[in-house]
Amino acid sequence: MRHTKVGLVCSRVRVEEKMLIDAFASRPGVEVVRVDDDLLDAPLSGAAAPHGAAAQLKGCDVVLLRALGHFRQVALAQLVESWSLPVVNASHVIETCGDKVRTTLALTAAGVPSPSSRLAFTQEAALEALYAYFHPISGGPEGTGWPFGRPVQVGEVYAVLQGVRGLELVEDVRLFGADPITGQRGQAVPRLDLDPNALVFSYEHQLLVEGA
Repeated sequence: MRHTKVGLVCSRVRVEEKMLIDAFASRPGVEVVRVDDDLLDAPLSGAAAPHGAAAQLKGCDVVLLRALGHFRQVALAQLVESWSLPVVNASHVIETCGDKVRTTLALTAAGVPSPSSRLAFTQEAALEALYAYFHPISGGPEGTGWPFGRPVQVGEVYAVLQGVRGLELVEDVRLFGADPITGQRGQAVPRLDLDPNALVFSYEHQLLVEGA
């Protein structure tokens, strides 16, 4: 029977890690080698051989990364890959999934449907994203125009802004119905209902950006 060593890299054993350990333990011939990444000290160059936790990890057949923190995960994956060991996840996968732009472009290239996202670095660009999404002719969830009678949800505003590159946190969103002729607006609501034959129209968007 083949004996397989699975390196499990984690500084904390949470519910998910406990489930993984139990699942591996139930498989004949599988040994789990848990390595605390806080204790890892591995040479990247020179002739020095890994020791301690790094030596344990290098002696595994496959490595499963469960470390906390994106950049730590990338560095660990690159280290394991330099040893020519299979690692889950690979460094390029972690780097792609940890970057909103790269993730969106990868999903688009693969033909996977995903929420509409825009790249913006300024307050003006964020406003453009809002006016574009709530455009009656070319906006909407599919970018083909706002469906007749479809209500406007405050969560959609959050989603549009969170899809803008450069905006790290959307703290508060308020949605108001307004009369485009008089400019009079109503009370803040979580949802704006439209008549069955009505379309949404952006009267005015106001943004307060801090740290820009």
